Amino acid sequence: VQDFDPNGRLCYKRIIEKSGNHPVQVFIIDGNHDAWSRTAFGYSPVRNMAMRMRDQLVFLGMADGSITEDGSVEFDGVFNRLIHGGGGLGSLSGKAQKFVMAHREEGLGKGLPNVLHIGNWHTAFLLFQDELVILDGCFKYKDAFHAKLALVSKIGLHVYELFGDKAKGNLTRVISNFRNYRPLANKLLDKTVK
Repeated sequence: VQDFDPNGRLCYKRIIEKSGNHPVQVFIIDGNHDAWSRTAFGYSPVRNMAMRMRDQLVFLGMADGSITEDGSVEFDGVFNRLIHGGGGLGSLSGKAQKFVMAHREEGLGKGLPNVLHIGNWHTAFLLFQDELVILDGCFKYKDAFHAKLALVSKIGLHVYELFGDKAKGNLTRVISNFRNYRPLANKLLDKTVK
């Protein structure tokens, strides 16, 4: 809302009106660290959690409870694919491009704007070609593996806005903001959060 401050200068007031509760659905798949549960107990802990929290979580994996590190959903006219990648460290752009090429060859999501969410490397990277590819950050703090390889996880998440031509099935613009939660994680580690 445009307004004037006490000195007569033009300013804007931000007004937020809450129109009720709107639960956000979270789409999830298994990761490589979930395989132990399938081996030990015969079920996917991620699927089990989604079954207990049906209003908030949607499991995109196999219905039989086998570990699924790939899933997809069409949401608001956009084809979203979640992939838990594998392989060692290397060029982030190269990893993203490799998944784009494989995704194109599979032909999934044809005719729709495509967003690939790729996890496992605990980093935050975004590549926009014809598809939007996001290497997702995480909420895992440094462990012995990270310390040994001098890795620092990107703790946080991407919040993005997509613009596209639904008639042509493509994205035309992406506005992204990475929410960095490392300062909070550091405070939690030091137990200074009150």
